[in-house]
Amino acid sequence: MPVLICLFYIFFTKGTFEKGNLTYKEIIDVVTISILSSGIKAAVTEEIVFRGMILRLLQNTFGKKCAVFVSSFLFAVYHFDGIDTSDIKKVIMMIISVEIAGIALALVTEQTGSIWSSVMIHCLYNILSGESQIFHIDVAQNFPAIWMYTVNSKNMLLTGINGSVGFTASIPTMAGFTGIILMVIYDEKKKKTYGKKL
Repeated sequence: MPVLICLFYIFFTKGTFEKGNLTYKEIIDVVTISILSSGIKAAVTEEIVFRGMILRLLQNTFGKKCAVFVSSFLFAVYHFDGIDTSDIKKVIMMIISVEIAGIALALVTEQTGSIWSSVMIHCLYNILSGESQIFHIDVAQNFPAIWMYTVNSKNMLLTGINGSVGFTASIPTMAGFTGIILMVIYDEKKKKTYGKKL
């Protein structure tokens, strides 16, 4: 899914693709930080807290549906640190977009019975989605990356929230996580139908 999002921006939006002017050592540093910190550390920490602890605690108290939505809402609120909360459009977009991602990750956790599947999705998303320094997609390039794609658009629905979760709050990314939600729902219905036939 993250690779498809990157391809969407490259092929369907106007922008500029460029290679960063990094030394060999800087490239190694960028790859290491992107994989270990932005990818693994963030994914493991957030999944343990939101899908491992909060989701389970809420599920035991209020049931599955409530737990999925509330833990995902808290996941969205956690990501408020980088946005101007006085701008109501950004706040609403942040809540909707990150909650959709949280719901997708919570449903994957529920379906598989383990947070490690959601850790893997979260980790790969963080590394490959255009939010990392390996390949960075943005409306302005504010830090060095190996490859960069600068989108020539100010449409927040297409570009997300600049300076925060970026393209995670965009329609293409929300569509990707909605796709995961639909796949999990379809798989659950298929399992129930198959179980009834047996």
